[in-house]
Amino acid sequence: MGITFRTYFTAVAASFLYTLCALPFLILLLFLKKNSRRKLWRKFIVCYGRWILFWTLKIRGRIEYTDMRPEENSPGIFIANHRSASDAFLMAVLNQDLVQVVSAWPSKLPFWGFFARRGGYLNIDRLPFEEFMKSACRELAHGVSIVSFPEGTRSGSKEMKQFHGGIFRVALAAQCPLYPLCITGNENMPDRNFRMHDGKIRIFKLPRINYDQYKNMSAFALKKYVRNMLQEKMDREERE
Repeated sequence: MGITFRTYFTAVAASFLYTLCALPFLILLLFLKKNSRRKLWRKFIVCYGRWILFWTLKIRGRIEYTDMRPEENSPGIFIANHRSASDAFLMAVLNQDLVQVVSAWPSKLPFWGFFARRGGYLNIDRLPFEEFMKSACRELAHGVSIVSFPEGTRSGSKEMKQFHGGIFRVALAAQCPLYPLCITGNENMPDRNFRMHDGKIRIFKLPRINYDQYKNMSAFALKKYVRNMLQEKMDREERE
């Protein structure tokens, strides 16, 4: 059995089993208030992500997560590079209540999109920017972290694309901490043709950038600053 078929078969089987076990919990959500319901939807998504990662990757020792400052865990914006479709699942390693910034196509998926919409994930393609900013700032004010992939689309390689500036405008408006998140090794897990290859994924949560450190920067300068931090860490890891 090839690695692609084996991994996808395992993911589908694990998804079915997880949903079956969680069904009573999902039914109970119907009787909760909206805000409580959304928080529990997000918890469901995180637990599901950890479940999938365990059965498809971690059980084979193919994921390493390093938190370089574990004591820095206040709500904020995680800025991650984007190599593969697996990046969204990898965010399950973060011990945070969070929403992800997503584009239109993941929201349309029949299984994953259903849960993402109910968890309040932010669709950057459908929301006007002012509404997107208000929604993001509101989540941060309520103690919910945000994960953004400012390249906008997965690179599918070791090369990092240029960043879009929208999330950095949100950071300046919300005056919140930023957490650069460096992901290496998963550019072929899966690749852009959704073929799964073997390898090892390494995730690094870099030291927090506090508002006082960037308050005098423009959104353009801030995105360059964060991108350079990620690029330097990525280059070091690739050399080693």
